[in-house]
Amino acid sequence: MMLSHKNNKGFTLIELLVVVAIIGLLSSIVLSSLNNARISARDTRRISDMKNISTALELFYSTYGRYPITAGAPYWDGHWMNFQTCLETGVGCGFTISGTYEPVMKDVSNDPSDATPNVSDNSVTYYFSYNCASNQGYVLRTRLEKTNQILSSDADGGYGSAVDGGCDDANRYYCIKQNWCF
Repeated sequence: MMLSHKNNKGFTLIELLVVVAIIGLLSSIVLSSLNNARISARDTRRISDMKNISTALELFYSTYGRYPITAGAPYWDGHWMNFQTCLETGVGCGFTISGTYEPVMKDVSNDPSDATPNVSDNSVTYYFSYNCASNQGYVLRTRLEKTNQILSSDADGGYGSAVDGGCDDANRYYCIKQNWCF
C-alpha cells in the first residue's frame, strides 16, 4: 500500500487573516500619528504667521506713524483680503500713502488649511481687527486646531468688546495685541 503525503506549502486562511488584521491596526496607528503631526505643523505655521504679520505692522507703524485700518469689520469675510492688499500694495489702508509704497510684506499668508474664510460657519481663522484707538493699536487672532502651551503666554481677553472672549484660551484663540483697548 502506498502512503500519500501531501506537501502543503503556504498559509492557512486564519494565518492570513491575522496578518491582515495586524497590518490594518499598525497602519491606523501610523495614520493617526501622521494626522496629529500635520495639525501641529499647521498650528506652528499659524503662530509664526501671526508673529511675522505683527512685525510687518510694526514696520508699517514705524514708517507711517499709525497702523492701517482696512475696509469692513473683521467679522466680514472679505476683511482679511483687504488687509493683505494693504500690507502688500499700500492700497486700502484707511489713509492716503504719499510717495512710493515699500511693501512691509510681499506675501501676507493665508491660513495653512487654505480654506476660504467664512464667518457664518466660524471658519475664519486669521483676523486683523479694526482699530479702536485712533490707528494706534491692533489685534491679530487665529484659531489653533489643538491646545498649545503658547496659549498661556499670548494676549487674552476681549477682541471686539471687553467681554466677548475673542482671545479666549479655552477656544484655542491665539492673539497678539498692540495697544488694544479691550
